Amino acid sequence: MKKLLTSFFALTLSFGVFAQNVSGYVKSENGEGVPFVSIYLKEKNIGITSNIDGHYILPNSILAETNDTLIFSSIGFETQKISVPLFKQRTSAGKTNIVLKTNSISLPEVVITANAHQPKDYGLFHLQTAHVKFHGDCKVMVFVENTDDTDKIIRTVNIRFGLGDTNEIVKYRVFFYQKTEVGFQNIKVADHDIFITDISQQEIRHDVSKYRIPFPKEGIYVGVERIEIANVIRDRSIGKKIGLKGTTKAGKSYSWMFDEKEDEWFLLTLENFEKKVLKEGESIKKDVPLLYRGYVRNLIRRTNFQIGITAY
Repeated sequence: MKKLLTSFFALTLSFGVFAQNVSGYVKSENGEGVPFVSIYLKEKNIGITSNIDGHYILPNSILAETNDTLIFSSIGFETQKISVPLFKQRTSAGKTNIVLKTNSISLPEVVITANAHQPKDYGLFHLQTAHVKFHGDCKVMVFVENTDDTDKIIRTVNIRFGLGDTNEIVKYRVFFYQKTEVGFQNIKVADHDIFITDISQQEIRHDVSKYRIPFPKEGIYVGVERIEIANVIRDRSIGKKIGLKGTTKAGKSYSWMFDEKEDEWFLLTLENFEKKVLKEGESIKKDVPLLYRGYVRNLIRRTNFQIGITAY
């Protein structure tokens, strides 16, 4: 009888874990909810996004993936990786909240004098057309060179992407990076995330002047991240689709993409494009006619996405 009761309670506990969705909050070190955190299984490559308050809801089937790892990732925070068995233990103990450590730097305040120059465009608008189709989570950024070699303030972020035929209203997070000795670090922008909802041919300039973001003489990395619908399970295994056409005057590649699986940024070269963006078995060398291989190679190596800034 004692053995039967023990088995019953064990079964009840197990059922309690699997019978309902797992929910919790992703918070920063100061206890505030972190919005739009990417939460996904590393190997199976499915996941969700937390809502604006950092609240997340995971299906109970996640807990059965005992050989996988849950990834919690957000711009400006260190990525946290938790094995599913450990997450299951924490869930059983009622510990479903996740705390992410900040990974950001603060740039010094820039003082603008009365003799400041008029606003000027920096960055690239070399391409006639740039098509970047986001599937699942995708982060892209470019390096914007400060050709005046003097500190300035960013007035607008200028973005032009061709996103294909869609009536979907989506949200994009704008972020800024500096490259340091320990790698890329997110620039802290007045404790706020910057979001835009329209990246179109008509609306390319987005005012960020109220944040007083410094544009250092060393230049700055500017990027965008697509925000998915919160708490909706989605397949992340679909590769990123990138199409480029037009002409460019850029002599170097300043474009970067983020590899969620490796948790790192990579330079957009032909080799990295084939390795990280194309599906297994696909190859530019194989699929592109011989006549155009050199053109495609140079285009990818020398092309930046159409992201720039206006600063003064």
